Amino acid sequence: MGKKSRKQQESEAKQKLCHALSDKGVVRLIDSLLERTSKFSPGSTANPNASTWEEYDAIVKLVHAIEQRQGPSPMPLPPRKDSVDEFVTWLTSNGAKFEKVEIMECPGAMGYGLRARTSIKEEDKVLEIPNSLFFSKEKVMSVEMEGLVRLEPLLSAMPNLVLALLLLNERYSLSSFWKPYINVLPNSFNLPLFFNKEDLLELQGSPVLMECISQVRNIARLYAILHKQLRAFSNFSLPICTVGFHLIDFKWAVSCVMSRQNKVPVSRSLSHLYKENQLVLIPLWDMANHTQGRILSDFDTDTQACISYSMSDLSPGDEFRIFYGPRGNGDMILNQGFAVEDNEYDYVKIWIGVSSASNDCIKRMVKRLRFTMLSTFSVAQGDSPFNEELIAFVRLLTTPEEEMKKWEEEKRTDEQIKEILNRKAWVQGDQRVMEFLEKRCQLLQLPYKTTIEEDKELLASDRVTGRTRNSIILRLMEKLILKNASEVAASLKAKLEGDGVEEIAWKGTNDAKKLKKDDDKLEETKDEGVTASTENGKLENGKMEEIMKIEETELPLKESKNTDDAEQEEADSK
Repeated sequence: MGKKSRKQQESEAKQKLCHALSDKGVVRLIDSLLERTSKFSPGSTANPNASTWEEYDAIVKLVHAIEQRQGPSPMPLPPRKDSVDEFVTWLTSNGAKFEKVEIMECPGAMGYGLRARTSIKEEDKVLEIPNSLFFSKEKVMSVEMEGLVRLEPLLSAMPNLVLALLLLNERYSLSSFWKPYINVLPNSFNLPLFFNKEDLLELQGSPVLMECISQVRNIARLYAILHKQLRAFSNFSLPICTVGFHLIDFKWAVSCVMSRQNKVPVSRSLSHLYKENQLVLIPLWDMANHTQGRILSDFDTDTQACISYSMSDLSPGDEFRIFYGPRGNGDMILNQGFAVEDNEYDYVKIWIGVSSASNDCIKRMVKRLRFTMLSTFSVAQGDSPFNEELIAFVRLLTTPEEEMKKWEEEKRTDEQIKEILNRKAWVQGDQRVMEFLEKRCQLLQLPYKTTIEEDKELLASDRVTGRTRNSIILRLMEKLILKNASEVAASLKAKLEGDGVEEIAWKGTNDAKKLKKDDDKLEETKDEGVTASTENGKLENGKMEEIMKIEETELPLKESKNTDDAEQEEADSK
């Protein structure tokens, strides 16, 4: 036979592409999805406007059309309960130790969990999962997938996205070592990615609402980008090119990683200095459900395993749970798909920005001190709900123009001005700060569609379950936090306005979680007045910001017998 022409080779290659990548109708829909999600970037307001909802509706309509055109998964997951025995055999044959617990099916929407088989004492070792069972890039990355990662800049910048693609590729592979683990992973999730519009409207008033909309937009955009890249890549040794790259399966893989990923140390030298972390999925350990408590899991550098201990005494049949870490309910909803009543780490994320109508003196000072024109802060629970960064920023915003001009005339240094803004005591003039925060926290309560009393009544009834219940918990906790913060500010304002009061001692803060601020970003917001809202990252002008928000736990190191004192100090610091 003669040598095939290039045209013939290309024709045969296209025939090898899976239906999800080659169907022209699907391609047209996905190109429309990419165009739509590229133009739409949810704004910095807690409550979506009509335009935001219109764009959201259009994206969801395209997503549903793509899923309908692609049809069911080419590699559907078996029922979880039918895969448990094979999974247990796989774990034990590969060195996992979990004799004290067994897998259980939990009531309601909790899926699966672990329960005690025998009596367990507090701080008893319960789980030991060897590194060899960690699902990680280092273990499953192929030469072909490396080529795709090098080709697509998004993948190089987002290890969590790479992990999701690898998981999907292994799911599509008939001979994957990880099949027993993949088959017991959840086949449905309560993440905002799967919310309908009615579910989202339960979050009306919450700053988390816009983050939920962003999650839908961002994951849809990621899929469209990768679909286009895979069509051009066409490597026929990758199952995601030949078996399928269905949107419904991509959402599954992303959800698995979002809700289950963790960081563990990785050694890149013979000296066993753990200077880097890698993202992994840890089989069985990730089936333990959450409860409030303390982190009692670590990575043992001697045994190269994840070790988990019990937080309390357990009797046979009691559920074994772990603490996922100090996270607010917004983070829980976005990344785990549930909220926790009386979450001691809960907080409300707010945006406070400089109004375009503000005087030039404030704008100059904000830029000079390297604040951002629109900054993210957290309002926490307790008697000190405002953190130092928030107080400093509001002090600056409420400082009279005459006083700022005096700072400039006296040639005060940045350090001297920061010392005024960061002082650890409430003094005369701070009543302006408290009045600002009191009113701000009151205003932020207005957009919610229910009252505190109505939410408490709903939770006390059996009328709400699943996503709706989680949303009610989230918004109730947020309103309680804002109400308390407003009352704390009003109380401090009244004290500062009292006769003869010159200074009130600083009690510190009850910060549940400090949020990062991009001190180098000084763009001026277009919003009129001070704003309070949330916004996820975006991909704009070829620059990748955070578009797949994922919360992960970083397992602490357990003391190694093989490191010297200096090396151990460095390991402990991580």
